[in-house]
Amino acid sequence: MFPPPKINDGAVPSGDALAGLHDAFTGAPLDIGLGLHQCTTCKVYYHTDSVAVLREENHSRCVACGTGSIIALTKAQASTSRGRDYNPDVVTIANFGQHFDRVVTFEGRVQTVKVSKRGSDYAVMFQNATWTKGLKLVFFRGAVRKVGGPQFIESLNGRKVRVRGLLINHSRFGPEIIISERRMILEVAP
Repeated sequence: MFPPPKINDGAVPSGDALAGLHDAFTGAPLDIGLGLHQCTTCKVYYHTDSVAVLREENHSRCVACGTGSIIALTKAQASTSRGRDYNPDVVTIANFGQHFDRVVTFEGRVQTVKVSKRGSDYAVMFQNATWTKGLKLVFFRGAVRKVGGPQFIESLNGRKVRVRGLLINHSRFGPEIIISERRMILEVAP
């Protein structure tokens, strides 16, 4: 009997220098086809879409070491470069304030779900506070569809969630964890 055929999901082929490594922002397996970037300081990798979010929301700083030294790699450079995976710290409502400007794994219970005034952004609140004061998951309009739409986001109300995301302390909107795709929501429990 023959083994089942392998399905190419776009991830880096095994045996490659990048096999088993992940995007430091989203945690997705590395895929050269999505464009690769690397921090020259700590050697973690990012897909092009992740770097775009980091430019907008984190002043182009690496989520692992905090430097601004992320560069684009050619396919040839990516296939021979050496790097490392980033395993974010696990934080809770009790200690999140010590982890700003990093990707974290956060675990907590959702208190409420709020919709922005323009109706296209969502805040999944972990504290009973205003949008600008409490810790929240933020789904910007471009990510809402990618995570499952408004119905999925609203279904998180009252549930315990475990997520991977960029934790920032926004100057206007306060503490937030930015989520850009569904795979960043690691677990949802009653």
